This record gives sequence, structure tokens and C-alpha cells, in this order.
Amino acid sequence: MNDVKRIDPIWWMALGYFVSYVPYTLLTKSLTNGVLPGQTSVPTGLQILPVTMMTTALMFPLIITILGWWKYASRATVLGMNVPAAGRLTLGSGIAFAVVIGTTTIAYSFRGISIVFALLLMRGGVLVMAPIVDALHHRHVRWYSWAALAISFVALGIAFADVGGYNMTIAALVNLAAHLTGYSFRFRHMTALAKIADPALGRRYLVEETMGASLTLLALPVVFALVLPGAAGAELRFGLTGIFTSGFAVPAMMIGGFYGILGTFCTLVYLNPRENTFAIPVNCCAVIFAGVAAAWASVWLFGTKPPATSQLEAAGVITVAILFLSVPSTLELRKRLAAGVTLSDRLFVFVCSGNTSRSPMAQAICNAEATRRLLAFSDPRHSVQAISAGLDIQPGAPATALARSTIEQLGLPSLEHTTRKLTRETIWKAEVIFCMTESQRATVVRTYPEAAWKTFRLDAEDIEDPSKHGPDVYLRVAERLKVCIDKHLDSIGLPAVRAASA
Repeated sequence: MNDVKRIDPIWWMALGYFVSYVPYTLLTKSLTNGVLPGQTSVPTGLQILPVTMMTTALMFPLIITILGWWKYASRATVLGMNVPAAGRLTLGSGIAFAVVIGTTTIAYSFRGISIVFALLLMRGGVLVMAPIVDALHHRHVRWYSWAALAISFVALGIAFADVGGYNMTIAALVNLAAHLTGYSFRFRHMTALAKIADPALGRRYLVEETMGASLTLLALPVVFALVLPGAAGAELRFGLTGIFTSGFAVPAMMIGGFYGILGTFCTLVYLNPRENTFAIPVNCCAVIFAGVAAAWASVWLFGTKPPATSQLEAAGVITVAILFLSVPSTLELRKRLAAGVTLSDRLFVFVCSGNTSRSPMAQAICNAEATRRLLAFSDPRHSVQAISAGLDIQPGAPATALARSTIEQLGLPSLEHTTRKLTRETIWKAEVIFCMTESQRATVVRTYPEAAWKTFRLDAEDIEDPSKHGPDVYLRVAERLKVCIDKHLDSIGLPAVRAASA
């Protein structure tokens, strides 16, 4: 059981991705090739697209509800109700995700292109993006990630050796370009906002991105059916209306349902805090194995043409890439667990403007609460430390008198504090940087672009500056800080200590 717990979670996500991708791919290719039992006519990819996209759009909120993750989303007030909301960037990423979803299904509907080759086309471009995105965000890339990336490219080269046996059309190339464009937006936003060792931030990103994707998936088929001329528009309109009497509706809905599941696992793989040059090859390895499995399942079930030898050789080379990724990373994780340092040396930095009110109070609250939780679980080996810093400080200034008295009012140790300016050294050491306002976050990212991936606003809305107000505002701000910090500590595996019952 301990060995199971010591497996890096990314491999469980990759396994879920593989298991859900096989039936999705098999159904899509079989339906659009007309080989399903009892099938009397063959739909095109555009004809099944509206139903698959809309089913996926409904699956995402269902999955979020089952997981209980709505609590991680940002909030907004609509008609007097407090409801989940997506930020501008996560909404944009959701739109890009919807494009990825639609183009993936269409890619498997092209005749003359096998399951595995369609996968290799899509994943080849995605692999190219991995080191580019990491370089843009100044993320360290481990040696085994580079090795696995290089081996993955060798696998693609082997598979592409058989390209002459496939029918590449202009439509297939346009679809591939749209697919990779969608992924380029996703990776940049995801890396900037959520690839960090904080499950709560990753879950917030996933929830908000799938909200944007669901809305887009519901709207796009209707819009394109209305505006596209010719055969393409006619096929989409059939998919919105005539498909329900055609016999295609049920398998099309199953395709959409499986994508909802695999899309969730896929996002969780990409959100792993390691570099993209690690997470993306993990994803590619899982999906290529799924494609090979689906291709052989089609051979056994429906008597279709087996995968080409080059594709099977490519899958074998991908196995080597998986070994390069999994063995060193698993040994690294085991070493950390054996040393008891899973949570050790975690540095959280709270940032405001002058470093005299909000961020010093956040520092005091976080340090006191983390210490209380760690002592309650009798685990002194671990260390969670919080410090604070300012963007525009007066050097050597103390915290305000009201900040100090508010901390004492909360029953916390006296706030002994001297202002500190945010520096590049602090940036590099920090696991996560929490700013009090969006403008402060933007300033940190603009000044230290290498910290963009781990710099966040502490709450969904700006936390007001109490420095020009009285004790009531200070107390309100401190209580709000405590709620945000408690939520963060919960998410990193330091559960709250429950009061003993009388």
C-alpha cells in the first residue's frame, strides 16, 4: 500500500487518460468509418460534432460536481446570487480548449488517416511546444525530461516514415493547425497561472477553464451551423437536428461523454507542477499507447486494417521515453518521502505595496496557523515558512500600530516586523507568491517574468488596503486573510485541527 502512495500522482492521471481515451478513439473512428454493428450509413465528422461537443459541455460540470470542486472557482454576484465565475485568462483558455476538443474529434473522422497516425500528427506539434513554453516561462528542465522529449521525437520520425500510405488533405491540415493553435494558448495560460505545487490553484484553473470550454462547446456548433455556407453548414445543421432520427445520436453522445472524462484527466496531467517538458511527454506517451490499443481493438472487433509496423515501432520507442520519465522521477519522489521532506522548506511570500499592513498580517497568520497544524500532527520535520515583502517600501519601517494590535486581537504572537523589498532572490526561493491586488500581481509578473507561473492574487477579488482606516477595517481584512490562508494550507495537505468536543 505504501508503494501505491509513493507513485507520483501524474502517473495515475495518465492511466485514467489512457483508459478513457481508448473507447473515445475507438468509437469515433468506428462510427465515421461505418464499421459499428448494425450501422447502415456513415456520418461525417461535422455531422456528429454538435452532439459530441454538447455532450462534453454537459459532462464537464457534472464531473466538477462529483469531485466537489466548485468551491475552488472564483466567485461573482449575478442577480444577487454568488455564483462560480471564470477569470479573463481562464475563460480564454477555455475557448482554446473547446477548439482542441472539436478538432480532436474531427481528426479521427478523416478517411485514409489511421487512429495512430492522426494521434502522431497532433502530438508531434504539442511536443514541439513543450520546451518553447518552458523557456518562455524560465522553468528549469530536468535531464530526463529532455531525454524523453528527444526519444518521443524519434518515435514520431519512425511513424512519419510511413506517411506516404496516408491521404493528407487540406481539410486535415487546417484542422491540425487549429488544434495546435488551441493548445498553444492553453499551455501559455496554464503555465502562467496554475503549474505550481498547490492543488487548490490547479483545481481552480481546471474548474474555470472547463466553464469557459462548456459555454463555448454549446455555442460554437449553433453559430457555425448558422453562418457556414455549403456542405459544411448543411452537415452541422444535420448534426443539430436530423442526427436524432439517424441512429447516430447515442454513439455520438458516448463519444462526447468519454471526452469529458479524458479531457479532465488530460488537464490534470498538464497541470502537474513539473515542467511542460516532463508533463507533455507523459501525456503523449499515454495517448499514443491508447491509440495503438484502440487500433488493435478495432481490428479484433470489426476486422479493420491493423496499424502499420512503423506505428508499432514508434509505440515501442515511446516505451523507452516513459522509462526515462518515470524511473528517475519516481526515485526522486521516493527519496524525498524517505527523508520526510515532502512539505519541508516550503516558502510562501505575501506581497503588498508598503509591506506595513496587509502582507505582514498575512505572514503572521500563515506562520502561526502552519505551526499550529504541524505541531498538532506531531510532525516537526516539516517546515512551512511565510515571509512578506513590498513593492514600494520605506526601508526599515515597522508594521503599523493597528496591524500589530489586530494580530494580538486574533490571539497570535506579537508582530515583530521590518519592511522588506521584494527581490529576485526571494522570488527564486518562493514556492508561491501571493499578492493582495491584481495590479500588484501584474507588477510582480512584469518585473520578474520568470515568476509568472507562481504569482497569484490571494483572493478572487482585491484585498483592500486598511492603512487609512480604523481598527474595524483592519480586523475585517485580517479575518479575510485568515480564510484565504486556511484554504491554501488545506490544499497543500495540512488539514485543519478540529477543536476537541466537550
